[in-house]
Amino acid sequence: MKIGQGIFAAKLYELECQYEQFQGRMKVCQNEDHRRILEEMRQMRNECDKQGYILEQRMEGCRSRAVYKLAEAQLEYMNRTKEFIDSIADDIGGDGTTVEKEAEAKTLYAEYSIDFAVQAMNHALLAALTAIDAQMKCEEQ
Repeated sequence: MKIGQGIFAAKLYELECQYEQFQGRMKVCQNEDHRRILEEMRQMRNECDKQGYILEQRMEGCRSRAVYKLAEAQLEYMNRTKEFIDSIADDIGGDGTTVEKEAEAKTLYAEYSIDFAVQAMNHALLAALTAIDAQMKCEEQ
């Protein structure tokens, strides 16, 4: 496949769709009632569980040790994040009621999660550039 055909076109489209969905949900949910937020959380937990299952299935058929290790790290991150969200209020100190501490902790965690997503995008771009460089080297030979 030639570079001009966009070897990552499908992945870029998938990323764009996911980002649009993320952005839309964030905007809408900040203005919704509590019942709607709880429903959205349930849906997101189901989606995350499904993604974890799909990742596990892909790992079973993975032929590349490096890709397997990356998938394993993703799965571990997903599982640890799930546990962390449920216990986050215990990890923050300061003044205020338990409810206030929990809200502050979860807000801080959300901010760090968004920072982590940006870091992951930058890493993905670096990996894509490395792959494109390798493809170009093949074409030059």
